[in-house]
Formats: sequence, structure tokens, C-alpha cells
Amino acid sequence: MIDEIDRALGERLLASYEAGDSDALDKLFAKQRGRLVKFAAGRMTQQVRRRADASDLVQEAMHDATRRIRDYLRRRPMPFDVWLRKLVYERVIMSHRRHCLATSRSTEREAMLSEESSLLLAERLLADDSTPSARLKRGEKVAAVREALSRLNERDREILICRGLEEMPYDEIAALLDCELATARQWYGRALRKLYEQLSDLGWSRDD
Repeated sequence: MIDEIDRALGERLLASYEAGDSDALDKLFAKQRGRLVKFAAGRMTQQVRRRADASDLVQEAMHDATRRIRDYLRRRPMPFDVWLRKLVYERVIMSHRRHCLATSRSTEREAMLSEESSLLLAERLLADDSTPSARLKRGEKVAAVREALSRLNERDREILICRGLEEMPYDEIAALLDCELATARQWYGRALRKLYEQLSDLGWSRDD
């Protein structure tokens, strides 16, 4: 996640842009691009990646940001970097839904999560150790987490990724999902409980 030093630099660049430095916005986008591509890629399945590129989705989001920057500066509804992630998130959702409509209905329930992100989330949610048998189960754990996530609604999946995988602060999650801070905390707790219930139905527990 972005640190306070980077965020302060971003605010200075925004101030420069407001003062008339048109290049400041491009500099700000350049600083954020790598994080945003990683953010988008972590939410794209292999099937979606065949049809869309994370860098292209980020570029589209930046076009949106350029078009809407004056409104953002007038309202300042959230930190700029969170606002950019929100725009990217919207683009990823649009891409995922287009993919689902273009393929079989069975993919409509597929969790918006890459294989790499699935593995990291599985390792955090399901206990693991260094024994050969545990390593052999890794693929099964990934499959179980992906299946369990696919049984949850879109909001529950996203909040689990934001908090459980990316360790995003609750205030940023609230901004991303358009809810109050207390609501974001409640949603995460409920989503985590639902996920463990689904994993239990699939034969897994945190102690496996």
C-alpha cells in the first residue's frame, strides 16, 4: 500500500496541477501506475487475462481520471491514490463482466482473483507447514479457496481480497466500496465467516 511520504508527494503534485502545471498529473500517474497494474492483475483470472491486459485497464482508468479530475479536486471524496484504485477496480469489474457474457454462464460465478493472489490468500486463510504432504496440498487449497470465494457475492469477495490479502486499511476499503468505516469492518467479519463456512462445506478447515 502507499505510504504517507508517497501520499504527501502526491498531494504536492496535485497542488502543482491545480496551480497550472499540466505535467504534474502525468507525473502523478507515472508514480501510481506500477501499484495500479499490480492491483488490477491480482483481480484478473487467466481467462480474463487472455482477453484484457492489466496495463490497458489502468490506462483506461487514467483516462477516466483525467476526464473527471476537476470534479475530484472540487469534492476530494477520498485520497487521490484510493480514488485511482476505485477507477481501476470499476474497469476490472467491467472487463470481468464482459468476459462472462462472452463465454459460458459457468464463468459468471468465477471469483475475480488471479492464480497468484489465490495462492497467497489460501496460504493466509488455511494453515500450512513445510512438510512434503502440506506442499502437495497447496494446489488443493488454492482450488478450495477459489471455489469458496466463487460462492460468495462480489462485495464479500472484494473485501476479503482488500483486507485479507492486501491488508488495506478499513478507511480505504470503505472508500473503495462506498460504505461507512464501521460498515466495512462488519462486512469483513461477516465475509470471513461466510468463507470459512464454505471452506468447511468443501472439507477444509484452518487446521488442515
